[in-house]
Amino acid sequence: MKKIISMLTAAALMCTTAVLAAENQDGDKVEISFKIGDSVLNINGNPVEVEKPFIAGDGVTMVPLRVITEAFGAEVIWDGENRTITINYPGVELGFTVDSKKVTVNSHTETLEEAPVVLGEGTTMVPFRFISETFGATVKWDQATGGITVTKYSEEESSTVQGAIEKDYITDSYYKWSMTNPKSMSIEDMSFDRRNINFSNSDGDSLLLRISYIKDEEEFSIDKVLSSMKSDFGSVATISKSEKLKNADGDDFIEVLAHDDEYYIAMALFKRDNIAFQLSVLTDIERKSEFEELADIIENFRTSVMNNGSAEDISNVENGYRLVEDSDKGISFKVPEGWATDNSSSSDTLLFLSIDGDSLITDYIFSKTGSETAKSSAEADRERHYNDTNKEVTTVSEVKTKTIDGYNVYYYTTTVSGTNYEDMTMYDAFIENGNYINNFTLELSAEEKISVDDIINSIKVSAIDEEKMGNIVRTKFSDDLLLDYSLDKVALNIPESWSVMIDDGVLIANDHTTEERILGVFELDFGSAVSAMDIARELYSKMVSDKEITGVMAPTGVYIDGVSYVKFSYTIDDGELFTNNTVYIRAIDSYVYQFTSTSAEAYDAAAIEEELKTIIENAEWK
Repeated sequence: MKKIISMLTAAALMCTTAVLAAENQDGDKVEISFKIGDSVLNINGNPVEVEKPFIAGDGVTMVPLRVITEAFGAEVIWDGENRTITINYPGVELGFTVDSKKVTVNSHTETLEEAPVVLGEGTTMVPFRFISETFGATVKWDQATGGITVTKYSEEESSTVQGAIEKDYITDSYYKWSMTNPKSMSIEDMSFDRRNINFSNSDGDSLLLRISYIKDEEEFSIDKVLSSMKSDFGSVATISKSEKLKNADGDDFIEVLAHDDEYYIAMALFKRDNIAFQLSVLTDIERKSEFEELADIIENFRTSVMNNGSAEDISNVENGYRLVEDSDKGISFKVPEGWATDNSSSSDTLLFLSIDGDSLITDYIFSKTGSETAKSSAEADRERHYNDTNKEVTTVSEVKTKTIDGYNVYYYTTTVSGTNYEDMTMYDAFIENGNYINNFTLELSAEEKISVDDIINSIKVSAIDEEKMGNIVRTKFSDDLLLDYSLDKVALNIPESWSVMIDDGVLIANDHTTEERILGVFELDFGSAVSAMDIARELYSKMVSDKEITGVMAPTGVYIDGVSYVKFSYTIDDGELFTNNTVYIRAIDSYVYQFTSTSAEAYDAAAIEEELKTIIENAEWK
């Protein structure tokens, strides 16, 4: 691939996420079927000979790593020196170590039932169900035949419109733009929020539109963007045009046309108020006339709506909301018009965020197990949430019940009021639907002027196709199960319910449940003996002079489980975030260990400090 294509991606003006997907006849799903002990698997109907899958430990199916790459199209990176495996799949990054049960899933750590192993002939075997379900696939076991079938359907976004448009123009009445319809193309992909649209044809020509909000207009300079584009593309291609212009609506836009020996490319950026409209065109060098036609379309892009009947309106906004319909999960609901889907959305989770990211809607579906019900799930969730909160500013209601479309709904509300920056309202509902439970959560910041009732009353429930949805295991973490994490001079025992990351002497952990309780452990080697009190006093003096840090408690010596530490505390107020922080410092020879607990205003700082002390008490010093 030529550098001009890489530059198109690096410019980040117009790019879509490439989705790696295994090809099959239908083009809409991945299917793997096999029996334990067979050396031939069927991947999308094609027989593939591999090392025989086997059962390890307590019923864990182990398959060759090759199966994951061939079936899902995932990227695998093998580090032979450290014996680590990294698997990249859209929205998911997995990190394994051979013979270790610890696995990182994006930013948190989980525990496998069985560790990856390397067989004598060099074949790496990995736990199949864990990887498949993390990718959003369903795994079914046929007890009668001993067969295993894995199915992964394509993750099309809700309300996505695809295909050809017949009218001469395309417009969006919400974002207020219009353009000539490239009739030689069809809409290949269009996001639920309509901020990303990809036109393409069978010849490989593409036209991409991305809509972005400009968060700080004073920092955004269209002239600087043009200068950067000229510099970037001029280094890898021949530029035939680079200008700052005005469109027919009087709004500024910039346009760059370039080519190398394989491709033509056109890029344009239009600005209207706090919105940027970014377009790009890519065609083969042999298709000059098609390129000129598409370049003309983006040059005549309008930053206004066209409503004369000759344009197809692609907006899905109605009365200030977009309707999310997911028949697989058996639920539909309204989302505020400006909100966007997030990369965390998957086959079992829907996630929508407000423009500023401070408000959200999530829907998570999982299979019931044992005597589990929507009511018991709501009560357990409510208790866990209540125990973590700062009771002075947070009110958590009891679990209430209602009926939606004949389905039982159990819910509770949380109100945070009186904080510096974190006032909010949360509605957490559990909906029983056959053998499944939907956990629907609405969280609104105090600044979000949206009616909770409008969204809640829009929820509709429908029956779920269990054959298609399959079994969805709800990930549960234990506070009682402690996992070992080692630094040079100390091994820490941290509850499984915390996600942990270690990088170059720094350990960061946060609670899976709230993601607000944070533990930081910093390991420093000064090369010679140091004093914990001297280090603490130096930090204290710096904090006292920092205007964003208040309430600094002077360092004092304390003992935890007979070990000497220096403790101090402080609060941070940077104008947007207010946190309570407690620090414990211990020095061993030339090493200094700083343990810090951080909690947001809405959470119980004293209780979180006690959790930190418990972790320190359980520390095993080397």
